[in-house]
Amino acid sequence: MSEIAFSYFVDTSGNFMGAYEDPLHPEIQDTWVKVDIPPESGSAVYINGSWDMSTPIRKDRDRILNTVVDPLVSNPLRWADLTADKQAEWTQYRTDLLNVTQQSGFPHNVTWPTEPT
Repeated sequence: MSEIAFSYFVDTSGNFMGAYEDPLHPEIQDTWVKVDIPPESGSAVYINGSWDMSTPIRKDRDRILNTVVDPLVSNPLRWADLTADKQAEWTQYRTDLLNVTQQSGFPHNVTWPTEPT
C-alpha cells in the first residue's frame, strides 16, 4: 500500500475535519469526517467505499497509554507518590482510554477522556 496524505481543517462550527488524499481513489478526495486528532499518514484503510479510521484512533490511544499513562501507573515509586484520589483518577483515565473503541460513535466520532491534572 502506498503512503497517502492526510488533510484537515476546522469547519465553521469548530469541528476538526479530516480526509485522506489518495490519487488511486479519486472518488474519496472530498470525503471529510469529524476527527479529534489527525492520524498518521497512511494509517487508515479504505474499506467498502469509506475510510476505516479505527487504526489511527487505536494508534493515538496506544501512544497516550505508552507515553503518558503507563510510565506513571507501572512505576511503583511514582504511583506511591500519588494520593488515593489521584490514583483513582489515573486508573479511571486508563480504563476510559482502553474503552475508546467501545464508544457508539467509534471510530468517526470519538470522545477522548480528559487527562488528570
